Amino acid sequence: MNLMHTIGTKVLKCKEGMNNKAYILTMDNGTEVLAKLPNPCAGPSFYTTASEVATRTFVSFNLTNDRA
Repeated sequence: MNLMHTIGTKVLKCKEGMNNKAYILTMDNGTEVLAKLPNPCAGPSFYTTASEVATRTFVSFNLTNDRA
């Protein structure tokens, strides 16, 4: 997939949290890309990224999909 020669045709605001804002970008070839932009009010990007990584790590080690 070569994204260097595609043009974004649609931007959909997906989610806004304390640390970042998420957008779904749709390219002219139909490819969708998730873009997460840091929220400057959340503090230094190092700490907000570290917090997000810690949360994802906690979830992946402590939650399972066996809830059927």
